[in-house]
Amino acid sequence: MPHKLNETRITVNNLTVSYVDEGPVNATVIIFIHGFPLNKSITLYTKAKAFSEIITF
Repeated sequence: MPHKLNETRITVNNLTVSYVDEGPVNATVIIFIHGFPLNKSITLYTKAKAFSEIITF
């Protein structure tokens, strides 16, 4: 199954939001929304992206 990785940053009114869309194409989508001190590289994301399309904020 093809794998994708898209990293995007959006700035509106001096507030920047970034997100990562990663995982197998056409897989089930899981969205993780986290806050400080967590980040987009925690182990759960790494394990889940093997079988799901992961979008992290």
